[in-house]
Amino acid sequence: MTIPLLWYFRIILNNRFLFFVSLHNNSRWSEMKGWFTAAVLVLMGQLTWSQKTLKTGIIIDTLGNEVELVLDKNGYPNSYFSYVLTPVCLDGTCYPIKINIHWNLAGEYKKYTLETNEILTKIDHIPFTDQDYIDLDLVIRDNQSALADFTLEELTSSDTTAELADSIKVDGVTGATRTELEGAFVPGALYTSHTLWHLVRRPSLAMRKYTSHAYFKPIFESYFLNNPELGMQSDYLKHLIANAESSAEILIPIIDSTDNELTQIAIQSIDSMELEVPQITEVLANTYKKTEQSEVKKEILKRWYKRQLSAVEQKALANELGFQFSTFQDELDLLAEQSDWTEEVYFIYYERLKSTRNMMRKEKMKKLLYSRSAFYPKKFRKFLKKEGVL
Repeated sequence: MTIPLLWYFRIILNNRFLFFVSLHNNSRWSEMKGWFTAAVLVLMGQLTWSQKTLKTGIIIDTLGNEVELVLDKNGYPNSYFSYVLTPVCLDGTCYPIKINIHWNLAGEYKKYTLETNEILTKIDHIPFTDQDYIDLDLVIRDNQSALADFTLEELTSSDTTAELADSIKVDGVTGATRTELEGAFVPGALYTSHTLWHLVRRPSLAMRKYTSHAYFKPIFESYFLNNPELGMQSDYLKHLIANAESSAEILIPIIDSTDNELTQIAIQSIDSMELEVPQITEVLANTYKKTEQSEVKKEILKRWYKRQLSAVEQKALANELGFQFSTFQDELDLLAEQSDWTEEVYFIYYERLKSTRNMMRKEKMKKLLYSRSAFYPKKFRKFLKKEGVL
């Protein structure tokens, strides 16, 4: 009788733990695993036939779980994943986890997926609820998690009384959970939460290095810079700057032609010593005037902070004062810390003051303007008298 190919894979998947153990030390396993994993993921809907994978040699743990690189239909690197089988507790009473972990090209966690009919369990092997799966994703994403500070052996408190310890279980293991970990794991699934939190971070640096060593080439420049979901914009910019005579020649064209997250990264990348370069001051001023992205404006304000701004920068700042609520106070504070305003800025500021309808902002702007009365240029002072303000 002929058994359909899909059933072969189902048989293998249902017995994957035994299959893995038997082949773990077999020399052919390393050759077979890349093809086997990709084929299974295609059948399970995790990959498509248009995606190819490459072995990276990045091993996550002592069980030989390997990170593989997913390529798109053009052969460009797209993401990383690992088809993981791992135990989650020390005494073997917990079910092993079978899970797919996905990262971007910077080694940052993207998501986890499960194979068809695969589940995760918690205390007494109770299946995860839908909410548990959502919570697990949030737990894994938390870079500030208290789980970072504990090993598996340290997860439960050793000074718990016998009666209390007997009444509390964690993933089926007797023990009292440390109070420091409250809210840091899926209830009833501490060991699972801890194992996956650490597992997704263990190979991150190796993946980032693999991406840069293999793909930081001119042919991929536009690809990395224009696709923020890949996670490599900042790294590729640093690579370009490191190989350029000055950061300005790399960053100015990017800042001048974009208005998105890449713009922010480019602004962050400007060397402090180059903030006084005329081309840099001009491009930041022009960008501040034209952008409607508050996050881009905030990045420019950070670079202007604690500096005496040039005439062109002051003009841009005054012209944009108050147009966006989220940047108004920072703009006002930055103008207040300037020791000198240009004559033009006084006139621009006054026009912005008159046109402001928000009374609270208007009062703040008046207060700043009056505080500088001793420094009014003659032309501006005459103007105010004519206006009946003085």
